[in-house]
Amino acid sequence: MNIQESIKQFLGFFQKSHDAGLIIFDEQKDFQIIEKEILNSGFSFSKNFDDLVENIESSKKTYIFLKDELDNKLYEFISQYSTGQINIYDGYKNIPINPNYERGGFLILINFNNLQQIEEKSYSLLSVCGLTWRNKL
Repeated sequence: MNIQESIKQFLGFFQKSHDAGLIIFDEQKDFQIIEKEILNSGFSFSKNFDDLVENIESSKKTYIFLKDELDNKLYEFISQYSTGQINIYDGYKNIPINPNYERGGFLILINFNNLQQIEEKSYSLLSVCGLTWRNKL
């Protein structure tokens, strides 16, 4: 099975998931194939944390590309996603966000090397995500 077919199959299983999904890739060329399939499945790209919050609040299917360090705010968001209510502190008050699992979805794309760095240095991303796809073992 090629990457394109495998990602389509993964996205089929992922529909209406109550967890953040994780897609791990090894090479840039794989990322381009994966991103194309994700976009074709109706996901929109969240370019920053504010975009992510807006897309989840709007019940959209969205994805992020983690290419830098994982900060505490994003880690808390990811770890609370499956609970049905995310509480984000904006500096003044807690803001509750209620994901719509029927219409929305949340995927995290990450390069394998970056995942290893995050897992070693800061947070266990693997422990707070649900369905996970990786193109190589």
